Amino acid sequence: MLDIKRDPLGSLFLYFIFVISSPLQIINNIFTNMVSVYCNERALVALLILFIIIGCRRDDAVLIPDEVKVPPLEEKMYTVEAFKEVSIDVAIDGTYYGQNAPDRMFNLSANRKAYAHPDIHYFPNGFNGYQYWMVFTPYFGVVSSFSKPSTFENPTVVVSNDAVHWSTPMGLQNPLVKCPAPEESFGGDPNDTNTQGYWSDVDIEYVNDRFYLFYRSSWVTAGGLKGRGAASANNQLKLKGGDPQRAIVRQTSTDGVHWDPLEVCYTSALPHSPPNNLLLSPTYLYDGKQFVSYEVLNNNSSNYFPGDKPSYVLRRSSIDGLDFTTFQQSEFVNFDNEPWLKKNVAYAPWHIQACMIDGYYFMLINIGIVKSSKGEALYLAYSKDGVNFKVLDKSLEDREAYRSCLFPIAHDKKEISLGMMIASTRGTFRYAKLKFLKEKMIN
Repeated sequence: MLDIKRDPLGSLFLYFIFVISSPLQIINNIFTNMVSVYCNERALVALLILFIIIGCRRDDAVLIPDEVKVPPLEEKMYTVEAFKEVSIDVAIDGTYYGQNAPDRMFNLSANRKAYAHPDIHYFPNGFNGYQYWMVFTPYFGVVSSFSKPSTFENPTVVVSNDAVHWSTPMGLQNPLVKCPAPEESFGGDPNDTNTQGYWSDVDIEYVNDRFYLFYRSSWVTAGGLKGRGAASANNQLKLKGGDPQRAIVRQTSTDGVHWDPLEVCYTSALPHSPPNNLLLSPTYLYDGKQFVSYEVLNNNSSNYFPGDKPSYVLRRSSIDGLDFTTFQQSEFVNFDNEPWLKKNVAYAPWHIQACMIDGYYFMLINIGIVKSSKGEALYLAYSKDGVNFKVLDKSLEDREAYRSCLFPIAHDKKEISLGMMIASTRGTFRYAKLKFLKEKMIN
């Protein structure tokens, strides 16, 4: 017989065994009894009472610590410094050649904003006196009240040494190209005389001592593109099919001030695109061997797409930054998760922007309702192969976001530093630096 006074630990051990074993024995007896009486109602009530008793005695039997919430891996993966509001002092012009409309020509400033579609290249040691070179298009903001605000959406180049205050580089007259005239434009309705073509979705890259500027034309005739572009065999060949609803065009420059005439890369027609696709938000990078492009294709025909999502991201490649792989030669990007569906099942990629640094591909994905031509949330993704992307669950922005951009700053053995310009549908930009810890990244 155990003497409690002489052996208190042994007594505590027996008590613990009794607490644990007694309910188990009772449960076994009850289940046996339930089987014998074909699960009668009294046995079921007894079992429920027993569970309540065990629950009440749990605190006495076993001490269970409070659950510790471990932060998600991605919360430790990167940090973002405080955002700074951006101001751009630049002249904008919403007129076509030959049009007399002084009210459509004015300056943007810190108090008069209309910023959209940013893309930036960073020079650590400066280029022509500036570390940051940005291309954007005026849209939203103060131009929203004008008729045909898309006529302001023209490629515009600005420079800065702090990524916050921007102005036009000396010697350059913005915009690089004015909006198309009515006779250079067409629309779906041949009787619509109010149609106006426009440019949009600019993207810039610097490769082998040369700027490469890409952007999209919409509803610009083949004649209009030829007239604005180089008198080249390339343009003649790629526009021989007639007026393209959309086309991706390119201009180059060695100094950022003087730009060559535009060249057509591809159009929204076969073999480069399902017929009359949007060719949304093309973005370009150079991986050391070739140009790689990404663009959003709206799912306007199930014959060309692997599923029923509203949009897909297509990856192309090119050696010269002019002749890119056709639709069939290219491949669809895979997102290993789509956290935006938790917010709205109708969400899908709307605008994107990508860059590459230290062997990693990074992509900002502006999510929205594609059928409504609307951007809303903003997500960050990264990849090691440029095809399969890990999307971070936590969005950078939930509302009113638009096509934004990332660009390489620096990297070492531990960190990757990126610049980030966040755009909104209010016509504003905000700048911050983002740092990734390599050891936390899932390869």
